[in-house]
Amino acid sequence: MKKYSNSKKSIYSKKPVKLPSSYLELFFDTIKQNWRTIILIGFFSLLFFLPSLFFMFWDDLYFLQLLSTPDLEVSEIDALRITSTNFFNVFVCLGLLFASVGVSGLSRINLLISREEGVIFFPDFNKGVKQNIRTNFIFFLIYGVLLYLSLLALNTFGGFLRIVPFALVQSIVFPLLLIIIETNTIYDWSLKHSLINAVFIYIKNFFVIIIFALLFTSILLLDGIRYIVLKYILYALIILLIYPFLTLAMRVYFNKILDRDINKIHYPEIYKKGIYEAVNDEYFENVISKFYSEESTYHTLKNDPYLDHYYYHLCSFLDEDVDIKNKKLMNDDGVWPDDAIIESLNFLRGLSYKKQLTYLAKKLYSVLALRQENKSKVAIVLAGGGYNCVCTLPEDIPVSVDLFKKGFTVFSFVYPTKNDAKEASNCLNSFISFLFKNQEKMNIDMEDYIIVGFSAGAHLAASIGTNHLGVSSLGLVKPKLLVLAYPVITMKEKTEVGTKNNLLGLKPSEEDIEKYSIEEHISSDYPNVFVWQCERDNVVDFSNSLLLVESLKKAEVDYRFESFNDDAHGYGIAKGKIADGWLDRMYQYYLLITKSK
Repeated sequence: MKKYSNSKKSIYSKKPVKLPSSYLELFFDTIKQNWRTIILIGFFSLLFFLPSLFFMFWDDLYFLQLLSTPDLEVSEIDALRITSTNFFNVFVCLGLLFASVGVSGLSRINLLISREEGVIFFPDFNKGVKQNIRTNFIFFLIYGVLLYLSLLALNTFGGFLRIVPFALVQSIVFPLLLIIIETNTIYDWSLKHSLINAVFIYIKNFFVIIIFALLFTSILLLDGIRYIVLKYILYALIILLIYPFLTLAMRVYFNKILDRDINKIHYPEIYKKGIYEAVNDEYFENVISKFYSEESTYHTLKNDPYLDHYYYHLCSFLDEDVDIKNKKLMNDDGVWPDDAIIESLNFLRGLSYKKQLTYLAKKLYSVLALRQENKSKVAIVLAGGGYNCVCTLPEDIPVSVDLFKKGFTVFSFVYPTKNDAKEASNCLNSFISFLFKNQEKMNIDMEDYIIVGFSAGAHLAASIGTNHLGVSSLGLVKPKLLVLAYPVITMKEKTEVGTKNNLLGLKPSEEDIEKYSIEEHISSDYPNVFVWQCERDNVVDFSNSLLLVESLKKAEVDYRFESFNDDAHGYGIAKGKIADGWLDRMYQYYLLITKSK
């Protein structure tokens, strides 16, 4: 086998993204990534506090009306002022019950963004209301009653002692309410335990929590402003623009103290969510083991509490990938390179952090896009799976990450399988057509694009180069290079039976067998090919690659062929395996054929 020297590090290689490793970094990183959502939280906070603000405004307006009434004495004005204020305070405090609804929903969203998890605003808001409203409503009711009584004392009695009830409510009850709001979003505690735990948390973190309480209540200082329009504009601006960031700061602080005092021992699954120390290899090893295990389910990754952090797009994509209930991705033979999978998952976390990871779902296919910041060439990756499924995580993702590091914008493509397998080439052609039409919008260059396929995915990739199944039937330019790893090529005698059955059915027609046997449809305008396979492949007969090479020779199509003395199938990126470096050698061949044209 002829080997090619490994390439030097590409100028397109990306440095690892700096992820938040402390709570202070997490706070500023959350603002950077989610400032629009934070402002939206402020807007909805203002909406839910509007009833209370309205009655406060009405009270002030009534007082101005009293001052402008010429036939009232000062003593009469003071008496009416006290009566009206006490009356309006009833409705101000009742307005807090309405605010408890908004706080219940918004506190969940605030929790999610403080961990930098994916947020779908209204569904998450509704979930937060359902989850938190009962406890929050009861404690808001208690706070509202005590606040009203303290304001009643403040407005009715004289002397220094009149402020004591109000001070006690704001320094004890209000901080406890803040703690209950924060913990209620995380833990499913009873009302009794919510209060008891809030007391303990308050005592242990008294000084910081009292500072947060003072910052929230400092808005009351605006009550001294004589111009009521200005005063309520300032009220609105503080709730809209300052409170959301203050609430986020408090949430991040609570994440820290709850991790320290509760989560580490009692709730390890949420310990330090959003905080990243090193590369989390140990955690991802557990994820991979869980994914491979016999107990693995369709939502193994989707429901993982840790992976939600940057993984909304990735998990949504993987949900479209394989029905794990019916396909066990066992790794007992050690074929799949676990380290490479772990490394690529960490890389994708950073890519998603930079908002360069996006997900597209159509009726019959889905795509995960790894997008470059600058205009770039395109690679499309098709994992194998015998047209029964698409083995994206172990086979596709590491290769996609490596191609991204080489400068490509990469589209990891999950094509239709099983009963819809015959639609795979149409779907891929349609997607390629979409890319051609949207090159400028997507900041990509479709000249010299490549398609990389594995096993059955390589059969699909190879079909795109033919004139009857490929993109040329749509009047589009063929790929510059087809990269075919341990490919299924023929549907005839040397085919892989499972792949053939899934694609063509148990009793295929001779016409279909001929149509989907790639070796019969290679012409002189077929794309360049880089193909490799193990000589004793235990799934796909090695003759498939030989048939392909023979047809390429006859059509005088340029190609590179690598074979390895092994019996494995499904190496993927093959890090640490006998085929290690094939992707670098493929890239060198790609550079050679693109520079020589």
